[in-house]
Amino acid sequence: MAGVRFSSIESPDLWSSTSRSSRPRPVRSVETTARELMEVGERVFNLQRLYLTRGGMDRKDDDFPDKFYDEEIPDGPAKGARLSRETISRVMGEYYQLRGWDQNGVPTREKLAQLGLD
Repeated sequence: MAGVRFSSIESPDLWSSTSRSSRPRPVRSVETTARELMEVGERVFNLQRLYLTRGGMDRKDDDFPDKFYDEEIPDGPAKGARLSRETISRVMGEYYQLRGWDQNGVPTREKLAQLGLD
């Protein structure tokens, strides 16, 4: 296709906060940086999480099935290993903290305020 340029994830400036998005714009012409797009994505992700937690989803629903803890990995570099419930619980807590969620995986009031969702 003549005149059509596709960008890829390997583009060096794609995720730069100073670059302008080359993606199609909505009806009105709005310049958007990659950082602004990331912030929109974070708001969407947190709204989705809030919706799910209000419907009853919590930390237990983020866990792996028992199979991953009970059965050894059959092949590959981690052959014979199993997931550790203690490690997964610790890492999940760290992830929630980095996301700005409480220990049950619910976005905190502070996080929602930071994203303008209060």
